[in-house]
Amino acid sequence: MARKAISPTAYIEAWKSLNYDAIHEAALAEASRQVNEMVKWMNWQIKHDPDEMKEFHTKDGIFVLIKKARSYRETMIYNRNKYIAEIEFERIAAAHAGDRERLDALNEQIAQWNDDQHGACRRIMKIYCAVRIKAGGSFVLNDPEDIEYEYDPE
Repeated sequence: MARKAISPTAYIEAWKSLNYDAIHEAALAEASRQVNEMVKWMNWQIKHDPDEMKEFHTKDGIFVLIKKARSYRETMIYNRNKYIAEIEFERIAAAHAGDRERLDALNEQIAQWNDDQHGACRRIMKIYCAVRIKAGGSFVLNDPEDIEYEYDPE
């Protein structure tokens, strides 16, 4: 599956379409985008601002939440996509053979995996909101050279 960029408003536009497949794909892409944004911000904090990073990590537990969101993405979204792609061949074979019971069982399994993915997307979105609030409302990255320090001679 090729990676593609998604805008933050694509999820809202998908809901307006009332198409389940479009909503599901947009939710998966939006959750992945949010995890990427959080991980990029976390890595920047660790590399360029270790003092602030320690406070985020010890006091607020933000990095633990980001790692949990990344785990949800890996286990629930990416792995389920692999399982769905693998089971698709069995589904085609069952449809070709006319095995209605097997086809119904496979469709039920795919629906369950889609529900699991959507639940993981919702968890990631909740984590994203919580981390963003604790991070001060945005994930703005500033280069160390761009930060202006006040000099107090006393």
